[in-house]
Amino acid sequence: MPRLLSQFLRPAALISALGLMCGLAASYALAAGAETGKLDKELERRAFVAENLVFTFYHELGHALIDLLEVPVLGKEEDAVDALAVLLSSQGHAPEAADAMIASAAESFAISDEWAAQGGEEFAFWDEHSLDAQRFYSIICLYYGGEPDELETMADDMELPDERRDLCIDERAQAERAWSNVFDSMDKEMDSAFTQGVTLIRKTPSSDENKQAAKLLAGSDLLEQAIAGFNSAFATPAAVTVTLTGCEEANAFYDTETRGITLCYELISEFAEQIDWALENEQ
Repeated sequence: MPRLLSQFLRPAALISALGLMCGLAASYALAAGAETGKLDKELERRAFVAENLVFTFYHELGHALIDLLEVPVLGKEEDAVDALAVLLSSQGHAPEAADAMIASAAESFAISDEWAAQGGEEFAFWDEHSLDAQRFYSIICLYYGGEPDELETMADDMELPDERRDLCIDERAQAERAWSNVFDSMDKEMDSAFTQGVTLIRKTPSSDENKQAAKLLAGSDLLEQAIAGFNSAFATPAAVTVTLTGCEEANAFYDTETRGITLCYELISEFAEQIDWALENEQ
């Protein structure tokens, strides 16, 4: 079972990864009468939510690119877009922020796996996604394979088995080769023929729960930074709209007909529940 690491690279990477101004975050918390420990945990919650939201955006963007560019995929498409999310996380962010994002994304799958085990849920072997525990290890492996010397401590902390580590460098190289033609075709510096990009729409939440979810993103522009960073480097063959909205379920998805990515406020709430559970159960 994956190890839970809610405190990995915290709080050193917290502010930079979140996109929060330290003074703003501190003022907000102090105005509410928060003590230092409570401030750290609140920032921890917000970081975990924001980082997982961006990783989810990268994952869904992978589905969009496969659709728009008619990318052939051998194996599970869900595994392929997880790999893309790791590549964009590691290549589109400063090392410290990328470390934190990968750790948060991996931990989210570890928590889902733990919840399923505690609830006695049967494994969904039929599902298009790999099992949560498998996704945990695959994400860490692909990230570790990019910089194995620098990330040895992270791999130790995440308890990535040596037997898997021996394969991670090749797995990372394979993922980079698989996505290289896609990146090259969109690269603005290589005179891409494409002219479109990604835009974000934040819809006003209506339910109290979704309003609380939206507040978790207050002061963070990590999603906006991720979209701006992608648009600065790449162009897409058609416009892709990312909509943050209520869905009545914790989900995120890409629609081939509208060419739109939907990120649900309910999913943000679920991320918050995960980190709350992890912080309550940390050793």
